[in-house]
Amino acid sequence: MDQTCKHLAWLEFVHARVERHIICNQRLQTLANHLPDKDSKYPSIALLLGHDTKNKVLRDLLPKGSLKKQQANATSLNLRPDTQSSKSPYPIYYADLDPTEHTCSLELGNKTGCHVQQHFQVSWVPESQQNLLDVVISRLLFLFTDVICLFADDLGGLETTRIFLTNWTLLAIGSHIGPPLRPRVLVVQRDSGNPMQTLERDLFLSDLTRDVDINRVFASVKVVTLPQKYQTSQRRRLSFILELANSLDSARGDRMAASMLFAATHQAALFRRALVNVTRTAATPFNFIQAARQGNEVRSDLVEHTENVLRVSQKLPTGVVVLMIASSAILDAYPKGMHGFDPKLLFRTLYKSLYRSALCRVSTSTPDDVSNEIQERFCALRAEMVNNGTSSADIHLSTLRSLQPSWSLLKSNQTCLVCLVQSPEHVLSCGHALCENCIKRFGCEVSLRSGLHSSYEIRECPVCGKRERFLVRLKPPTAGFRILSIDGGGLRGIVPLETLSLLQQLAQSDCPIQELFDLAYGTSIGGIIVLGLFVKKMTVEQLLYFFRSFAHTLFGARRSKDDSSLLPRALKSLLTSNSMYDTGLFEQTLISQFGPNRQLFDYEGPTASGTKVAVTAVKVSETSTPTRIFTNYNGSRRRQSESGYRFERPFRADQEPYVWQVARATSAAPIYFRAIKIPSLGIYRDGGVSHHNNPINIALWESRYIWPSVIRPDVVLSLGTGYEETSQSPLVKTPKISFPWSFSFSVKDTPLHCLISSFKGELDGQRTWREFMNHRPEHEKPDYFRLTLELPGPEPAIDDYDSIEVLSSAVRLQPSGPETRRGVLMALLISSLFFELQEMPSYGDGMYYCHGSVRCRSSGALKSLLKLHPLGNLELFKDGNSLGVFLSEQDICGTCRRYRKPVHFFVKDLDDEINLCVKWDIDQTRKISAMPRRVSWFVDRQGLDMPFGSATDPGVIYEECGGCAPSEQKLPTWTPGPLRTKRKRSYEVMDVEPHKKRSKR
Repeated sequence: MDQTCKHLAWLEFVHARVERHIICNQRLQTLANHLPDKDSKYPSIALLLGHDTKNKVLRDLLPKGSLKKQQANATSLNLRPDTQSSKSPYPIYYADLDPTEHTCSLELGNKTGCHVQQHFQVSWVPESQQNLLDVVISRLLFLFTDVICLFADDLGGLETTRIFLTNWTLLAIGSHIGPPLRPRVLVVQRDSGNPMQTLERDLFLSDLTRDVDINRVFASVKVVTLPQKYQTSQRRRLSFILELANSLDSARGDRMAASMLFAATHQAALFRRALVNVTRTAATPFNFIQAARQGNEVRSDLVEHTENVLRVSQKLPTGVVVLMIASSAILDAYPKGMHGFDPKLLFRTLYKSLYRSALCRVSTSTPDDVSNEIQERFCALRAEMVNNGTSSADIHLSTLRSLQPSWSLLKSNQTCLVCLVQSPEHVLSCGHALCENCIKRFGCEVSLRSGLHSSYEIRECPVCGKRERFLVRLKPPTAGFRILSIDGGGLRGIVPLETLSLLQQLAQSDCPIQELFDLAYGTSIGGIIVLGLFVKKMTVEQLLYFFRSFAHTLFGARRSKDDSSLLPRALKSLLTSNSMYDTGLFEQTLISQFGPNRQLFDYEGPTASGTKVAVTAVKVSETSTPTRIFTNYNGSRRRQSESGYRFERPFRADQEPYVWQVARATSAAPIYFRAIKIPSLGIYRDGGVSHHNNPINIALWESRYIWPSVIRPDVVLSLGTGYEETSQSPLVKTPKISFPWSFSFSVKDTPLHCLISSFKGELDGQRTWREFMNHRPEHEKPDYFRLTLELPGPEPAIDDYDSIEVLSSAVRLQPSGPETRRGVLMALLISSLFFELQEMPSYGDGMYYCHGSVRCRSSGALKSLLKLHPLGNLELFKDGNSLGVFLSEQDICGTCRRYRKPVHFFVKDLDDEINLCVKWDIDQTRKISAMPRRVSWFVDRQGLDMPFGSATDPGVIYEECGGCAPSEQKLPTWTPGPLRTKRKRSYEVMDVEPHKKRSKR
């Protein structure tokens, strides 16, 4: 907000045509921001209702002359701070409104520009302006007001005041869910000198209590008399001020006893959410606890996770399980920043029914008793948390340590055994798996000298206490994601391997190609490639060597100089062992490469890449939904039951398939190799035989379950294994079907022709890609790349060993190959850049000032990008306008080796979309990660407007770097000036440090 703003209006009422609106000017938030140490200030609000007498009393309550300096609105609800109490733990605000004033504005729009305005349309139909005022007063203001002062002479006398109170009482009943919030009422009346005034006062109180149950809404109703000549009677004035102060103290005590005394930031946030509620419906009660969890709701799959925990812990004592569930609920219920709601009420509101459902599912004989026991433990842990002044994370870690002898015996691949509310994503060396939130919560960010962003280190397993150093790279919250998808195709897998090798040569050694992808999918040989690259962590060259050795062992050694003997041998193998090739040798080759006991969802070693990996397979026994995916991840959301494929995960962690088994399953091509039986799961064949030889569709579908907040990927790279470009010319030759033993025959116009053509269509990854791209909007298509090889003749058979070198050379000699690969690598490297806000955008002069940084996931990616453009002409643009700076290695911090370029700019609204791009070569542009996005998306992803904290952003311990910490940057101090009507302004500002001359290479 502009520091020069003198407006006092808190709420304004607008009647535009047939619609009614309420404008909120964020006065509560503004006053909270001006308080020193606002998170430990607990304001009280006194609501003064009237006009002339009210204004006279306000002059006494506020510093002398302050009413003249500030701009109040007679038709609005105004809010003023008591500046004398601002340094007190309990500052006082005075709100004032004339409930008899029915005049309202007829126009919408922010006419000031010096403070934030939010417009809320009233969805229900008020009977009149008075009815709208009555609802706002009784169902909104009463929830946050401690004392209500009604100036009877301003309102028309005691009888009119009684009518107001009666109507408000009837409307306020049931206005919220939770402990009673009953403000105190002071009815202020001038002393008329008439002896009958006392009798009138008694009749007023008697009639008031007779008409309605006034005690359900108000803690007390008291009539206070002012002298007739109010301004000349200092003693009586002080008497009223003292009465008001005492009433505020009593109301504060009531709120404190009910655990409903809110800090300034919480009060402002809850008021905004209550205003939204009252404009949507005049009848729905406001739930403070649910409102505080807005944007941080209890997970919808809590019942399923609790059920998993109950099943894996059936052999443990009930008391251990109850304590662990209660402790996990504390961790979820009271993140850093959460208001201290009454634990019993909070537990009943958020958790009790969910836990009871889970208990009923596992046939617990006494679900009510157990859920009550969990509630008791929950309340006890909350009391311990308050008494010791510790965080919920500390309480939960203490619980975990106390239960280690028994809890450490458990392992789960479906539920994180630390928080019990999310699926695990990373397995430690001890075998316990943690979700990514717990990685952040109980780990620390590693930055020093690493050059990596969003890397976290676990130094001790929270479940068993085992000491270790486990490093995980996570996707930054404001970054998008990149997908790699590799087709199946047997020995034609040399095509994507050579393509990756050429991309790696372009990127050079600074940036391993694996660092440029967040999700990698493969089918058949494509599955083996992604397992080798991202699970085994082989380099591309190592994988190429393995591929050639693998091909020679399985296929090359079978060939003899006399090919005429191949057909009988192949037929014999097919008839005697149900496969043309030695399945046992195939398995031994895979075991020697991936290890006999390494599971796919398993410990990756001291460093985990963070890349999500999956391969496709077909379950032989299934007919309706045969396609399966094996993954090294779980995802953050439940998958739809009719998604067209199934996520394969055994219930027990020790039944997870081995990597070699998964590699066998995805490449068990019919005829060539036998299907594989994986214990506890089933029998599987090659994933390419069920429409997904090119797994790009499943990869995109799965991304929505992994990163639901990111709608579309930054870059998709699909690698094919070569295809035959068919012609529509009538001169085309009759198709020949080439078998692996080099025997061929014409099948034109035969049923076999139709069958084989149909089967080949199912395996046609190029056709899948074309159909996939037909469903992409035009503006998204530049983000999707397909690298494959157009073959001059029929596709080689998937076991054609002799074709390997020919295909390898063809990939390297493609005329358009170098330029195409360069474009793909540019897109991938630029998608490593992402933007994040440094702080909550501030408002003034009609604009939001946004201060943030362009960062890079790894300094290696930036170095590779700059080597592709040695002239240093990579310039940053925002919404088509130059920011005046260029990407440079000089912005890599010398201490932590991470890249950070400060940025600041202006937007008119937080919902405005921004698009940060890199431009080069005059007309070449490429957006950085996650762009374009609304500014509000960054606010949400970074939790900058989460006054109650979030379980998904649990307060990471950062190892701050003094070299590039925000506090060390010499940023300009921005203070919004008064609003000007004629002014030219640049909304894009960059290069906040002294300009660094770019080096010419």
